[in-house]
Amino acid sequence: MDKYRGYTVKEFLVDDHFLQWIEGGNQALNQQWEDWVSLHPESAEEIAQARLILKAIRFKKHSVSAEEIQLEWSKLQSGIQLSESRPREDARSPHWRQIWWKVAAVFLLVGLIIIGRQYQYPGMSADASDEHRVIAGPGKRLLLVLPDGSRVKLNSGSQVSYAKSFSDSQRTVTLEGEAFFEVRRDTLRPFVIHTGKLSTEVLGTSFAIRAYKGQPDIEVAVVEGKVRVNANRNDKKEIGAVLQKDEMATFDLKSEKIDISAFDPSEQILWKDGIIHFKKADFPSIIKKLERCYGVRFQLGRNVHIDKQWRYTGRFANKSLEYILQVISYPDRFQYKVNDDFVEIM
Repeated sequence: MDKYRGYTVKEFLVDDHFLQWIEGGNQALNQQWEDWVSLHPESAEEIAQARLILKAIRFKKHSVSAEEIQLEWSKLQSGIQLSESRPREDARSPHWRQIWWKVAAVFLLVGLIIIGRQYQYPGMSADASDEHRVIAGPGKRLLLVLPDGSRVKLNSGSQVSYAKSFSDSQRTVTLEGEAFFEVRRDTLRPFVIHTGKLSTEVLGTSFAIRAYKGQPDIEVAVVEGKVRVNANRNDKKEIGAVLQKDEMATFDLKSEKIDISAFDPSEQILWKDGIIHFKKADFPSIIKKLERCYGVRFQLGRNVHIDKQWRYTGRFANKSLEYILQVISYPDRFQYKVNDDFVEIM
């Protein structure tokens, strides 16, 4: 299948092997193309566009006049069949332009019918109510399954928004807060997560994103697979980077720069398994994490003085707030009192 490297949308649309794959029903052929696309992600966008056009001209699935559609479709098929009997030509040749005028005519016809009948593509809607918003309140963690089967573990104080059904060309999610994604592989529909100025695009992998409101940066940590991150800066310039397994991108919101580094799984992803981890954390950092994880609010008494040089390292798996406070306060570092969602440090 090396011949498909560098293929354009035009070339994919007149290739029998490609058309058979899009039509579906052949598992061996599907696996062959899936493997090829995974090795050549640079062709994913061209393939997605070709797939969208083919979806648009499958008229029999929609209540459209069969007579007028069949006429245009027959013309298009005739042009494609004629091309099979000729040597491969440059996409800019008059012959190719003639075929593409036919494709354009059919596509335009679909567009006019859509406008006239207020038709919407499967999985797409102009209605704002067609969006799901899921919120994990303070002290809560949620597991949700997206329309494509991808799984999202949402950390406390976080929320995601997504369409009730994804489009034929892209799967889009908006995140505020922290989440761990296990994205179902779909080489024809990239999965894109928007977090403020940063977007993360994948085909199928697992990774974590931390983008809480008020946080000075956005972090993307890749556990399996590969992702691309892109950021839109204030000067309108776009910067980006590709992350491999065990790499993390940190986008500084102030400097608008992306830094690539290795990451500590205990810092980035253990929360999804109910584990709270502290590594040389100062007292304010500990309080902030406990407030988020347990949905409580801390208040320090006037006479409480915690050594600014004090640091704590430890791990807690599914432990109560009282248990953690008891361990951290030992020996007599401070006293505490827990009243529902309020914690007083004395």
